[in-house]
Amino acid sequence: MARRLYVFVTATITVRPGAAFPAVIEKVKDIGYKLVDFDEISRRIVFRAEGSQIATLPLFLKSYASSSVIEVKAAARRVEEVRPPPGSRVVRYSDRLLFYYKCGDDWSVRGEFSRGKLLLKLCRSASLVDPAQMPTSLCTFSLEDAERLDVLIEAARNCFERLANN
Repeated sequence: MARRLYVFVTATITVRPGAAFPAVIEKVKDIGYKLVDFDEISRRIVFRAEGSQIATLPLFLKSYASSSVIEVKAAARRVEEVRPPPGSRVVRYSDRLLFYYKCGDDWSVRGEFSRGKLLLKLCRSASLVDPAQMPTSLCTFSLEDAERLDVLIEAARNCFERLANN
């Protein structure tokens, strides 16, 4: 299916009231997270953690975030074809393929393939899900979930590998 999947975590945090916002932005950069967006008025920061940086995320969130939304994703480029596994729910648009694949009792994957790019998201399992109308809450995790980020990452890697080896 894919050449190589790059697993990463996207985090949207609200910085704790007692923390200096510019200092937290600098900390994001110092750790090596990729700063995606920030809003000083709402004290919101969006960043991406990859590879070994993911292990530092729970402590960072505990130290600086009053709330957070976490997404565990994987991406691949130069993908020629995607064949969702049997049993997947598939929706095709003109140039996009969306699919929902249940990879266990607790976990599922929402996939999107368009113009040679593949994006996968780890989600909670649900029944009767249309991949084009999935509630975002199925694929986002909270600050409390960050404490078990290693479990989320392991589940994501297992699900993503099953798809990649299909």
